[in-house]
Amino acid sequence: MESLPVIARDCALKLEAIRDFTQDGKKVVAGDEWLEYGPKIYIPRIEVRIIENVEPIVITSSQALRVRAIRATKDSQGKERSAGEEWLIRAPGFYIPGADEAVDQLIDGQIITDRKALLLRAKQTF
Repeated sequence: MESLPVIARDCALKLEAIRDFTQDGKKVVAGDEWLEYGPKIYIPRIEVRIIENVEPIVITSSQALRVRAIRATKDSQGKERSAGEEWLIRAPGFYIPGADEAVDQLIDGQIITDRKALLLRAKQTF
């Protein structure tokens, strides 16, 4: 007998539908992915496969997180993002990437003083 997975506080389970089903009046199609947030005990369905346990990423006051959209999605702020689009999360605290997001890297900030400057070059037009 297998034990039920426990989703810790500030964590999530990434789930994938392996066949079509209806949940809470919404149709879920095979291949759909979503997150189930904790804290809770997750009761698995036969139509769903657990992909991974998603741990939160801690962003401090002088850091930013570069995130990329895997598929067209809405980000945590509700903004529409197209596949391949990249953006920064600058808000300090915990961040759990969505099911359609990939974390590229955690970027440390550069401190600019009266004796130190940055020379910037754009990699692409914006």
